[in-house]
Amino acid sequence: MSGKILETPIEFLKGVGPDKSNLLKLELNIYTFGDLITHFPFRYVDKTKFYKIREINSDAANVQIKGKITAIQTVGEGIAKRLSATFSDETGSMELIWFQGIHLIRQTIKIGNSYCVFGKPSYFNGRLNISHPEIDVINDENTLNSTLEPVYSTTEKLSAKWLNSKGIYNLQKKLSETISQKIEENLSLEIISKYNLISRKNALDIIHFPQNLESISQAQFRL
Repeated sequence: MSGKILETPIEFLKGVGPDKSNLLKLELNIYTFGDLITHFPFRYVDKTKFYKIREINSDAANVQIKGKITAIQTVGEGIAKRLSATFSDETGSMELIWFQGIHLIRQTIKIGNSYCVFGKPSYFNGRLNISHPEIDVINDENTLNSTLEPVYSTTEKLSAKWLNSKGIYNLQKKLSETISQKIEENLSLEIISKYNLISRKNALDIIHFPQNLESISQAQFRL
């Protein structure tokens, strides 16, 4: 890997800037491009499966569903105030609930739009719901691919600046676009052949953007 580009200060990565770079340094010791690319995921969330609403029960762990927002309302007052959205697919409907960030979420979600929702289902007042789900719009510009989503270590201060796990993942994508073609091999062909290793470039690509569990094991072994 090109040493010089790895030494590039993290504030020069698109989407970072001075404020976020200072937090990355203080909270995660990420000072350079090299520090970021070696900030590996500590686990992966399986988003390769989509459920129908009728298939879901509260015993399930996290589930992923495609559907539409069919109604939105604000319920309650004071500390009990919450935003409630009815989310439907061809098999039924359920409730999405937010207790925080209500104003921002209300501006973001629209009745009639298609979304992909991810979260832990439960029951409240006899109705299936997901509280504070991850939600992504589905349209021609933003088609969704089923993936194994990496989960990165972060902190409350970073999350407040939109650098939660998903935010760090987005930085990894931007970094990959910047340096992917500049990753050089650092092992001899003899060692690579002897231990049947994948290339360093492939290992770094896979560890951040895996397609299956088998490839993750190969990348971890190489790295």
